[in-house]
Amino acid sequence: MVPTFSRNILYFGFRYLPALMCRPELKLREKRFVLLVRDPRDALVSQYFSFGRKKTTHNVPKQNSAAFLKKIHDQPELGIDEYVLNSAEVLRNKFAAYRDNLNFDLGMTRRYEDVFFDKQTFLAEIFEFFDIAVPADVIERVAKKHDIRPNVEDDTKHIRKGAPGDHAEKLQPETIAKLNELFRDVAQFYGYAL
Repeated sequence: MVPTFSRNILYFGFRYLPALMCRPELKLREKRFVLLVRDPRDALVSQYFSFGRKKTTHNVPKQNSAAFLKKIHDQPELGIDEYVLNSAEVLRNKFAAYRDNLNFDLGMTRRYEDVFFDKQTFLAEIFEFFDIAVPADVIERVAKKHDIRPNVEDDTKHIRKGAPGDHAEKLQPETIAKLNELFRDVAQFYGYAL
């Protein structure tokens, strides 16, 4: 069965490009999109605090919560450097999949580092990009509600710190050098000079 997508529906995001979306009949390269990317080194550090420890800070999903918690509990306890190096290739493949399957002439790409400090502009740009009229006061209210910037890092919270550049504080120089080498080509495509 071929999935159908209504022209008038705005779909929410995902953390990877689902294979379903790459089926030829969906003509993905003809679709407009918004893609939010993040410095892969910071993304891996954030992922470690969300999923890489026995005590997850990520919201437990309502569906399959037992399986989610079992997976977290059963994983080996790794230090942050070992975890990010073990997870890096998977993240690199996600970045490459977007690069290789989307037509960037039809899309809007924004970097987390820019959006973190100005969510209101980001939201306004999305609605403008898709020609959706949303009152400025609504955009402002939503942006303010989600503009969470902790004053002090708290590694028990899902939004632990948020500020860009965290990898430089959390990872060993050797780890950063390995990540820079692995991500250099794909990260450059998204505007990151590693």
